[in-house]
Amino acid sequence: QNSLNFMGLISGGIIGLFVGFIQWLILRRYFSISPLWIISCILGFAAYYAVNWYTGAILMGAFQQLLLRDKVKDTFRWFAVSVLGFGISGLLLLRPDTLCLYGVAYGLPTAGLLMWYQDKLQPKPLDDAPDEYLNTLE
Repeated sequence: QNSLNFMGLISGGIIGLFVGFIQWLILRRYFSISPLWIISCILGFAAYYAVNWYTGAILMGAFQQLLLRDKVKDTFRWFAVSVLGFGISGLLLLRPDTLCLYGVAYGLPTAGLLMWYQDKLQPKPLDDAPDEYLNTLE
């Protein structure tokens, strides 16, 4: 039991690192987002695999909601979609023949919301770009 939880902690942390990094790369194009986003995914996925899905979902969703509160309106939407994605993927893990759909179950709702946020936000200009270059983008 302890080794399984330890392995869940490690494997969940690795998955969270990759998921968090990809999400952070996308989000930082639209607003200044802390690298703590990646840490929130590491902790959330580690808890998902080491403890249970709802602990991971609530931990990650709440932490990310705090990181988003200054950036977008209605951050509760992110929390709800993140928990929903984790919940659906958690149910899929109960059946071994649906394991391949796990990533899709989490990825579709969160990617959909990221696309919705993308429609609401404009990409931020690069801080180090010269002013004359930025003027040509208008």
